Amino acid sequence: MAMLNKSILMIMMTMSFFSTFISHANEKKTIESELTFTIHPALCVLTRNKSHCQQSIVFEFKQQPANSICIFVVKEPNSKQCYQINDSSSFSYNIKTNKSVYLVIEDSSSQQVLGRAEFKIAEYQPVRKRRRFSWGLL
Repeated sequence: MAMLNKSILMIMMTMSFFSTFISHANEKKTIESELTFTIHPALCVLTRNKSHCQQSIVFEFKQQPANSICIFVVKEPNSKQCYQINDSSSFSYNIKTNKSVYLVIEDSSSQQVLGRAEFKIAEYQPVRKRRRFSWGLL
């Protein structure tokens, strides 16, 4: 019985090792297919008198994308803006929104997703500090 438990334990450990190896291989594949880039600014702060954020977001790529790319907001097909690559590693994307959105970059010819980024909206809420003066009588 003890021998059977040891062999089952060995089989489970081996399966665990291989499943971890396979999952890491899949993660590496998706990371290699996506572009490395940054967006500036990544956050817009709304004040009381502003109902939406109108911003020009700059995408800066670490490696230059191939051919031409399109950038759009998820769930808003009319927001797509395409750019031709001319030795440039940065592009400006104009956006007007009142909520946080996800931006997608795709290859314009194959429509393969090359990357994703989140543009966040925050609301400014001033905090009043309450001063407590101790009026202790001594």
